Amino acid sequence: MTYKTSSFFWRPWRNFLLALFIGIYSAPLAIGQSQRSNTTIELGAFFVDAFAAGQGGQSSSFRVGTETEGALVSGRAFEGLFATEQWNTAAPLYLQFSKQLNTADTKSASIAVRLAYARLTTYGTQLIAPVGLSLIQLRYTKPILNAGPLQVNALLGAGLSGIEQSSSTLATLGAHAQLRLSKSFSLQLSSAFNSGLNQNFFDFISYSFGIGYALAPAKGLETIPVAPYADRDRDGVSDEIDRCPDDFGFGANRGCPDRDKDGVVDIDDRCPDLLGSMASGGCPMSDRDGDQVPDEIDQCPDTAGSIAKKGCPEALVGELVIDLNERAKSLPFSRGDGDFKTRVDRQLEAVVRTMRTNLRDRYLILGFTDASGPTELNQRLSEERAKAFFDYLVSRGIDAERLQYEGRGELPEDPSLEGVEPHPHRRVEIHLLPKERER
Repeated sequence: MTYKTSSFFWRPWRNFLLALFIGIYSAPLAIGQSQRSNTTIELGAFFVDAFAAGQGGQSSSFRVGTETEGALVSGRAFEGLFATEQWNTAAPLYLQFSKQLNTADTKSASIAVRLAYARLTTYGTQLIAPVGLSLIQLRYTKPILNAGPLQVNALLGAGLSGIEQSSSTLATLGAHAQLRLSKSFSLQLSSAFNSGLNQNFFDFISYSFGIGYALAPAKGLETIPVAPYADRDRDGVSDEIDRCPDDFGFGANRGCPDRDKDGVVDIDDRCPDLLGSMASGGCPMSDRDGDQVPDEIDQCPDTAGSIAKKGCPEALVGELVIDLNERAKSLPFSRGDGDFKTRVDRQLEAVVRTMRTNLRDRYLILGFTDASGPTELNQRLSEERAKAFFDYLVSRGIDAERLQYEGRGELPEDPSLEGVEPHPHRRVEIHLLPKERER
């Protein structure tokens, strides 16, 4: 029985010669593009064992040596693996161009194009009518072992293969070893399982043995070695620019650590374990009145206020100045006494009306004294005066739940107020409570 090949591409010899021409034409390009990478050309023997793959007997392209057709006995998967008597050794040949992706890394992967041809005359130990198998393949190898001149790689591949009228895409999985013999020459060995993805094609195991020659980089484009930089603390910032070369840090901090993460590196931080600010050298800012507005920006550092008012109290509902020397004022106290007099004026009535109108508002009553007298006495006196006014408002129908009172003691002495009467520091203030102080 005679088979005629209908496709020029799959005529084995013509296919191989065409592929060889393409490879030779590509060689100068590979040499010219070998800047900073190894380009290797390989030439060697390519052997095929279809029997050990276990499916060759199903291929219609395989025929017994006589013209009488008969079923071939199919091998089982990996039966007779590495048995050289099952290899097809007639005119085996391959040509390959490979390129290492990064020569600076010994574990860098390589990519290659392989062209191969083998004349199949046996299937296992059975003689078959000779047929030619051709292959063009893209191969990817990744080093898994480096031991001196020996390198072992995992192998993945994909390509096209043809035999007589049949052709198929091909997937490849295997191993590849390279033994460097000199700077330019190496011994190349590989074994792979090749699976025909077309169901009418067959699988086969391939073995190849060849010599590799590393092409030199193009003239003037040789790789320039780069000296490694010093980095004692291994933080990725070279010692040349690292402010803390012996402490692991971050590039944004020029290699220095910042334990409290306040933006002030530890070598500049006066309080390296406390969250602070750059303005205070990495330490927390002082806040005498406890209103969460630092004294450095608090416009009223001794009086609790709100952030919105830059540390000052919210707007006053009413400010009642207590005058002990002039009967015209509305809240007379006896000197050194906290008793509130019952007589009121129109200003107090206006305050009560305002509180009755704005039922959702809450208020803080603050009592103050001037700086005359003992401090402890002034503190108690300021509390009594605030409490007296609190009691007065409650007696006028203002819900006590809406009111709070505090005595703030004496206000700092001001020389400019000496002799002024009524003294401005003897007073009661009414403040709207900020939301954060609502009960």
